[in-house]
Amino acid sequence: MKKEKIFGFLALPRSYFSLVASPTFALMVSFLIGLTDVRTLLLLGSFFLLATAFLNSYNNLMDARADALTKDRFPIPLGLVTLREGLLFSIILFIAAAIIALPLYNINNLSGYVAYINLFLAFLYSAPKIRLKRFPFVKGSILVAHTLLIPFFMANLILGHNPTERLTLVIPLFLIGIGTHTIQDIGDIQGDKVMGDKTIPIILGVKNSVAISLLMVVISAILLTTYETPLKQVTLVLIIAEIPPLLLLLIRKDAWKYVFWLCSALSAGVVASLLYGCCS
Repeated sequence: MKKEKIFGFLALPRSYFSLVASPTFALMVSFLIGLTDVRTLLLLGSFFLLATAFLNSYNNLMDARADALTKDRFPIPLGLVTLREGLLFSIILFIAAAIIALPLYNINNLSGYVAYINLFLAFLYSAPKIRLKRFPFVKGSILVAHTLLIPFFMANLILGHNPTERLTLVIPLFLIGIGTHTIQDIGDIQGDKVMGDKTIPIILGVKNSVAISLLMVVISAILLTTYETPLKQVTLVLIIAEIPPLLLLLIRKDAWKYVFWLCSALSAGVVASLLYGCCS
């Protein structure tokens, strides 16, 4: 196989940011709520790595027409990978993730079901005609669920806990996640318009989208003031630290990528500080 073809397949699951972030968040959330078995953590990390790679690859395959206009460094627009090869690669990733989920099902049946639901949503996210990502708030909700809620539910089920009893912990995290993904959509406005998607920045404009993200941060901070957690003050400081870069977007729309990365890093700190000692 030529080096260009290998590069094309390696580049198909972009973004690399989410490839790292999703399994990292899954492992962090699972560990912080009490899951310490190394084998189970490795299975969870591997599952979310493969599931994210499938979600990204299949999404890039379905968005090839838009990427040809807005992301010319992606492998399909560059001609490094054909549509047929991209579909085959995505199918292989889906099957690999499904296989990894089998031992998780054996550990806890409900956890396995949640893993397969996650994979099904990853397919529906970009699937033609259904394409859940074209709906405002649904797109961000699926991505936040994939990165945060699904790992939270799976780890709790494996530990024998009822995840709904701890659901209040992830409400502010979910809101912050929605706000962060709204910022990410600012950079995809042109491509999303080509695909006919109705994201928040397309419907409401950039400034109103930033206002929504700010509102999500403020609501999360207010909710957290009512919580009793070991690192409550640290959590609040990290959340409030997201406000200045978001305000920057009101005057510098082109800074969306850096604001997204910074807010994602701060959100990781919020997850770690909020869940630390929460379930002991």
